[in-house]
Amino acid sequence: MDRIRRGCGRKREDIRLQTAQMHAALSVARLATAVARMVSNCQSESTNANNTIMTGIGKDEHRKMHAAIASAAALVAASCSEAAKLTGASREQISTVIHMGMETRSLGDLLMLTTSAATCLKGANAFKMRNRAISNYAFEDLMSNQKDVRLPIRTPDGKIHIRMVSVHCKHDKIILNLGKEHNIIFDEHGGATDFSYPTDEHSYHAINLATSGGNIQLLFEEHEQYSTWKSFIRYLIINKISRLSY
Repeated sequence: MDRIRRGCGRKREDIRLQTAQMHAALSVARLATAVARMVSNCQSESTNANNTIMTGIGKDEHRKMHAAIASAAALVAASCSEAAKLTGASREQISTVIHMGMETRSLGDLLMLTTSAATCLKGANAFKMRNRAISNYAFEDLMSNQKDVRLPIRTPDGKIHIRMVSVHCKHDKIILNLGKEHNIIFDEHGGATDFSYPTDEHSYHAINLATSGGNIQLLFEEHEQYSTWKSFIRYLIINKISRLSY
C-alpha cells in the first residue's frame, strides 16, 4: 500500500515538473520572439533614418548585426516552442505567446518578460531538483531492502563463493561488504556478462566491479535483481563523482 501511495505521489510530482517546464519554455519563447521583433524594428528604423552619421560600410555591418541577432532570437523562440509542445503545450498556447511577443513594443515590457522568464526557469529547476531528491530517496529506500543479500560472487582468483553482500557509502567511499570482508569500489565496468557455472545449466548476469581487493563479480540469477543492483551502484558512483567535482 505504501508503495502504491509513493507511486501516486511521484506521478503528481512528475506532472508538476512537466507543467513548470512547459510554462518556462513558453515564457522564454515569448521573450525570444519579443527580442527578434524589437531588433527587426530597430533595424528598419535605422535603415530609414536619413540623418545617420555612419559610413556605408558601418551601416552595412550594423544591418548585418541586427539581422544576426534577430535570426538567433527567432531560432531560440522556435526551439522553446518545440520544447513547450513536447511538455504538453497546445498549438493555441504556443500561438498566443508568439503573438504576445510580436506585440511587445517598449523596453519596460521587454524587461518584464525577462524577469518573468527567469522566474519560470528558476521554478522549473526547483521542481527538477525536488523530483531528483524524491527519486534518490525512493531508490535508496528500495535498496535498503537489498542489504545483506546472499549472492554468489566470483573473486579475482576465478573462484565462486556464496557471500552476504551489501553496498553503501561511507566518507565519500563506496564500500562493498562481502560478509566480514570490506572492499572499496572504484568503478563498475559496463556491459553484462552472462555465463554458467561449470556444473550448472543456468545463466547468470554479472556486475563487474573494480575494487581495492581486485576485480569482483556479483552474480544474479534474476535479471530484475541484477538491473536494480547495477543501477544503484552506478547511482552511487555518479553521486560520488558529482560531490568530488564541487
